[in-house]
Amino acid sequence: MQPNLQAWTDARRGATGGRLLSYELTPLAAKSVYTALPDGTFKLDTRGGHRLRASGYVDTSKGREFTSIDRIVGNENLHTWGAEENPDGVKGEWNDTQTVTRIGRGLPTVAVQSQRFGLDGSISVVPSGDYQRIVTTMKIFDEANALQTPGLGQPLIAQATRNSFEGEAGWNYGVPRPERHATGHSTQRHRSVGTQGCYDHEIAQENGFIQLDRYRCGGAR
Repeated sequence: MQPNLQAWTDARRGATGGRLLSYELTPLAAKSVYTALPDGTFKLDTRGGHRLRASGYVDTSKGREFTSIDRIVGNENLHTWGAEENPDGVKGEWNDTQTVTRIGRGLPTVAVQSQRFGLDGSISVVPSGDYQRIVTTMKIFDEANALQTPGLGQPLIAQATRNSFEGEAGWNYGVPRPERHATGHSTQRHRSVGTQGCYDHEIAQENGFIQLDRYRCGGAR
């Protein structure tokens, strides 16, 4: 992943100065626990996360502005599998929350952004008549919430975004291609509602054919 740096220049001052007042990055806390269960299945539970806190100020043409940042990231991941890795599944969730406080002229501005991403998927081999069938199921979601109090030069922002996907696919294993009988179906919905507008689109398919294509928020097409 390539980093992205955004910078703004002060139109009324040729050079600005500032200072970092505090900086703290906690060590990465990571732990994995392996368990063999009595029923012959296994699991690996992994958890981790850390925290960043920093504060400083910049002297601008409008005066001194203080900024503090507090960001926490974390992960929980559970890998389960059976004998000969059948079934084999992963369920995980990642969290990222950031709070930015700005103090300068006028009222302080506080901006909070929180994000969550998760998946729950598995692959298994199941009997189907005279054949063995490989079946994969997957659920994915990502969520984002943005809240910013209004301040000098900063608008009010309150936006919630939700995206979800759920699907299943399968095919007959160890047979000639014409006998594989591959099937699949999935549904995905993306929603975003708040001060920056409303968008809601849901689409579903079965075996490559669209079964549902729906817009909400008054944007039906």
